[in-house]
Amino acid sequence: MSGLPYKSVGIMDGTIMCASKGMTIHFKGIPTHASQPETGINPSFAIGNILGAIPKFTSPEKNKGLILCTVIQINVGKKLLGLLHQKVTFE
Repeated sequence: MSGLPYKSVGIMDGTIMCASKGMTIHFKGIPTHASQPETGINPSFAIGNILGAIPKFTSPEKNKGLILCTVIQINVGKKLLGLLHQKVTFE
């Protein structure tokens, strides 16, 4: 633990350090042109619902001890800007 001398033992009541457990969630959508949004499937609303529910999952009323949830990265979509059906090469 930071701040303690090398080869020493630190003791403290309560939580000192949290365990880490990773999770990756993949959603598949169907891209579409902006003129036809009804033909695509956009997973961003499902992602938003999950993000909104995190405080409920980690609340002290539902858990014993300290629970933390940190979202590291979210990628949604691509910057195609109307070029959906064309082969695009950038150099």
